Amino acid sequence: MNGRKTKVLDSGSGEARQCKWQDIRVGDIVKVEKDEEVPADLLLVHSIKEVVFVSTMNLDGETNLKDRELCCTTLNERKLPQFSGTILCDEANASLDVWEGNLSSPDL
Repeated sequence: MNGRKTKVLDSGSGEARQCKWQDIRVGDIVKVEKDEEVPADLLLVHSIKEVVFVSTMNLDGETNLKDRELCCTTLNERKLPQFSGTILCDEANASLDVWEGNLSSPDL
């Protein structure tokens, strides 16, 4: 899974470049396409909808889709390459349903 390719936004050019999931680093802005599997924890900062539906079947065996909300609703796609912020959040835990965090950014 980590050898599969995804797209990361280049902060200089603003273009999405291909890279392997194993090369994703904290702070990278990843462009996830519809039906793409995601082998990492991600914070959802932009979508065309305020709520998205994700499958956690590989993690918990449940086949129903789970709704996930955007962490912010004011960030638009053209501002993503220059986006910066700070996240204060819970430590990693085994729960798929409980996680708290705060995103602060001058861009919001």
